Amino acid sequence: MDSADFPGTSSRDDLEYGAWVPSNSKFRPLFKQKIQSGQQHLGSLIRQLDSIFSSGAVFLRRNSTARIWSVVYFVCLHLWVLYILMSHSPVSDDTRSGAVVSLENINNTGGV
Repeated sequence: MDSADFPGTSSRDDLEYGAWVPSNSKFRPLFKQKIQSGQQHLGSLIRQLDSIFSSGAVFLRRNSTARIWSVVYFVCLHLWVLYILMSHSPVSDDTRSGAVVSLENINNTGGV
């Protein structure tokens, strides 16, 4: 079956063909401008993060005490994450959220 069999269609306008191009769309310049703006913001963000991490690396290279404390911090962080991932709580049958149960416990232990 060819696109000539159906009037008003062409392979250029076929989404399934993968080559759909909005040729005469009035939104095309707007989309192009939004994409370029997003790319500029993303590039700026990446450059800022790179400069932050580069200055942090220079600081850690010059300061041995900060290097030791950063290693201690990362070890503690990893141990905490492992604890969170390995610990499990039994699944309760009620459908109440933990916040509601916690608030009920606070209200019940108030001595009122």
